[in-house]
Amino acid sequence: RWVAGHETLRQRLQSLDLRLDQRQAALTRIKRRQRRTQRRWGLLVALAVAAGLMLWLVLRPAESTKAGAWARYYVPDTGLPDEAVRESQRPLLAEAMRQFREGHYAPALHALRRVPTSTLGQDTLLYYSGIFLLSQDEHEQTQAAQPLLRRVATQPESGLARKARYHLGMAYWRNQQITAARNTLRAVAADARNPYQQAARTLLRSGALPRE
Repeated sequence: RWVAGHETLRQRLQSLDLRLDQRQAALTRIKRRQRRTQRRWGLLVALAVAAGLMLWLVLRPAESTKAGAWARYYVPDTGLPDEAVRESQRPLLAEAMRQFREGHYAPALHALRRVPTSTLGQDTLLYYSGIFLLSQDEHEQTQAAQPLLRRVATQPESGLARKARYHLGMAYWRNQQITAARNTLRAVAADARNPYQQAARTLLRSGALPRE
């Protein structure tokens, strides 16, 4: 009886060991399948993200690309220097330039329009009104800037005429008036006395300006 009981116990223990081994093998297979599934999904997600990025690069709006090119090549005006403003004598002009340098273009334009014409040259008022409008990054403001800058650019006696011609050319480009932009910027690039000559040459050589 003792021998029979011992043999029965041994068989039960062997059966238990076998079931434990089978269970462990099953768990190992499950974990292996889970890891393969996770790697597969990770690869699929990475491929989907890469495909989406490539699709966005191909189909992204042309306007965004044009705006980025314009901003990359545009050299903005820095405004009147403090010694030219004379804040104690012309506080409204000083306020306009301060707002402009801080990127508050609409308040800058509002302050500039309140500056008495008797304290500032007409060409200066026209020029900086055009600059403030051009800086606002909106189609309507860019269009409104053009006649102001054009008036200054066609006043050869004005010290701001050459600068106005460059900004007028960039305003043309922004409004997709390519022929006018190219002709105006070519004139700037050919003018050794224009402070924006190098900027115009760099743009014209870059090919960023669309073909006519």
